[in-house]
Amino acid sequence: MRLNTSYRLFLWSFVVMITSVASCSKTTEKKIPDDVFSRDSMVMIMAKIHIAEALLHQYGSQTSQIDFKAAYLQKLIHDNSIDTARFNRSFNFYASQPDIFTGVYEDVINEISRQQAEGKGK
Repeated sequence: MRLNTSYRLFLWSFVVMITSVASCSKTTEKKIPDDVFSRDSMVMIMAKIHIAEALLHQYGSQTSQIDFKAAYLQKLIHDNSIDTARFNRSFNFYASQPDIFTGVYEDVINEISRQQAEGKGK
């Protein structure tokens, strides 16, 4: 699995944007509520979602239909037993904490890179 350059650029741009927002923010870091995914779980889930979206983008002409994309992501969620309501709560929590969210996205990028490196070794 290989992420194309434009998608990697998008991810890094997103991290830079979040970092910029975080540097302007004066929010205090909150304790992670019990009803949201842990940071490590969130990193793994988001990495899987980004990899799935990258694959869909890579095969864009074959998978451009919105229904197919929704079904593909729904299968990813189902296969990994992800509670979508909990994921949405978790995403909203982390997004409201820019300092934490920036770190989460850095870990997501590192996880995707790790998986990509493992894939090259096979």
